[in-house]
Amino acid sequence: MRITIALSLLLSFGSTLFAQTTQEALEYMNTISEHVDEMKGETWSYLKAATRGRSARTLERKRQAVIEELGEVIREIDRLGPLKRDNSYRVEVLSYLRLTQIVMREDYGEIMNLEEIAEQSYDGMEAYLTAQEIASEKLDSAFGIYQDAQEAFATKYNINLVDGEMSRRDRRIKKASDALGYYNRVFLIVFKAQIQEQYTIDALNNNDLLSLEQSSQALKAAAEEGLVILDTMSPYHEDSDPQLILGARRVLNFYINEVEKEMPNLVDFFVAKDNFEQLKQTIDSKDQRDLSKDEIEEFNAAVEEFNAMVPKFNETNERVNERREETMEAWEDKVEDFFDDHA
Repeated sequence: MRITIALSLLLSFGSTLFAQTTQEALEYMNTISEHVDEMKGETWSYLKAATRGRSARTLERKRQAVIEELGEVIREIDRLGPLKRDNSYRVEVLSYLRLTQIVMREDYGEIMNLEEIAEQSYDGMEAYLTAQEIASEKLDSAFGIYQDAQEAFATKYNINLVDGEMSRRDRRIKKASDALGYYNRVFLIVFKAQIQEQYTIDALNNNDLLSLEQSSQALKAAAEEGLVILDTMSPYHEDSDPQLILGARRVLNFYINEVEKEMPNLVDFFVAKDNFEQLKQTIDSKDQRDLSKDEIEEFNAAVEEFNAMVPKFNETNERVNERREETMEAWEDKVEDFFDDHA
């Protein structure tokens, strides 16, 4: 009987001690989580803006604020010390925070530098987007350390983890990272044609007919190649609307129509303009008394042709600019809808 009583007392004391340890561990975990969750909110705000196409340079102040916040959280948790002699959870959390800080400082700093040259070439843009994806993967990997540490600590001290708001935010960060990779593949298809259109516009503005012809054909080839690639791509999810692909197709079809239907009118204008300017230079170089009848008639015909082409050029140019603006706005709307649904 005394053994039974002693055993009962021992079990009661052990149960109480275990409950106290669990409560202490829960409070310890909550203290760390409060610091980490606030930091994750700031990081998510930055990543969400970056994912939605905001310029890295315009987000620089926010990035620096996140880096400073990470440093403060690291110092707070470092000062916290271990739970009794158990330092395992704190060490892993600090590892997660320091890795995140490195990515935010170094990787996203490099992304900001790459952004300056990204718009200038396809290779530059590809490098820029690849750097974004690598940084996102590193953040995912770092966060995996934190998740594993949480689960191990909770299991060790019999803590029941509840799927709360922060867990939902964690999933949104992972979801946004996955969506970004798909978007980048579609965007690069569009950008490859887009950069060729910019070369075409530059040739137009510089009255460079040779470059205009070369750039126009390169634009058409890039757009047609892009359409072929898009035909092989599936929607982001099997049950989702292929809105991003449809938006990209509209942009590429606009470029093809621009080259086939609109560009000839613009080229004709510059041919007429070039002919007029050459004849004018010849006329101006001679004394009027030395001009032949044929030269005067040829020049007058060139003036008439050029003047007739001006309204047509202006009309074509205005129509192309309006359709380009409408097409790109529709594309940007598709991108926004895509991230609303999947990020």
